[in-house]
Amino acid sequence: MFDFNLSTIIIILVAIGIFFLLREVNCWYWKINERIILLEEILTRLENLEKGRQPSESSEHFPEISID
Repeated sequence: MFDFNLSTIIIILVAIGIFFLLREVNCWYWKINERIILLEEILTRLENLEKGRQPSESSEHFPEISID
């Protein structure tokens, strides 16, 4: 039915490689990876607040701001 030869396999592997390369470029352009990191940090801080603990001081994304 299908005659898979070496050139067909190479074309499929190149297409998969291009897909992953374009996916990384898209994630970088729309800053999706950075958003995931920020959302994970927000989740950690909310969990800490829920447990009654103070958020860790080592966070660089959300510095503590005093509004006195």
